[in-house]
Amino acid sequence: MAAQPRPPEADPPRRSRAPCAHPARTREGQDPPPADHPRRAPGGDRPTRPAGRPDRPKTRPPAPPARSRTRRPSFAVASRHRPVVVPLRRCGLSFHTTAEVVHHFNRAFLDRDTSSLAELIADDCVMEARDPAPDGARYEGRAECLRFCRSLAEERAGRFEPEGVVVTGERATVRWRYRFGDGPADSVRGVSLVLVRDGRIVESLSYGKTTGDTRSPG
Repeated sequence: MAAQPRPPEADPPRRSRAPCAHPARTREGQDPPPADHPRRAPGGDRPTRPAGRPDRPKTRPPAPPARSRTRRPSFAVASRHRPVVVPLRRCGLSFHTTAEVVHHFNRAFLDRDTSSLAELIADDCVMEARDPAPDGARYEGRAECLRFCRSLAEERAGRFEPEGVVVTGERATVRWRYRFGDGPADSVRGVSLVLVRDGRIVESLSYGKTTGDTRSPG
């Protein structure tokens, strides 16, 4: 017996949806708030504040005063972070640049500070003095150069006055005047060619404009 075709199944009946009765209803299953809801106005247009809640002030509180944009003077910052100057013989450090080494070498003669010379002269240092002519005295090694420089710095009969310094890399040209009296002719001018390596003087060759028996810086 041949199977008879099954009649097509009828689609399930669709549920009829009632039109939205309240504008606040946005999705299925959500009931609109009642008409007497405390957050709804009687007209249902916009929410109102619940009873007993104070209204916020309509005016904003005054803004704090603007911070001054004036920059503090540089000397005020520098005064708080002022570096402490420690003598070279106390800190045990050496200078690195040629200008620094030459500057402190000249200051040692001006201040007659022989204790700081030891940190400025290298072990293999070579120095040539202006006198005696024609080649001048030559000093080799740290001990001889240090002894020569200390004798010049401690001498009270003369006074060393640097006139100018020109630095080019490791080399420096120092122009100086050495006074051995108070008269206008009681002085001699000269120049020293200085070589600095690793923060110490390794060579200092001095030359003068005149020859004589006066002693001058090396």
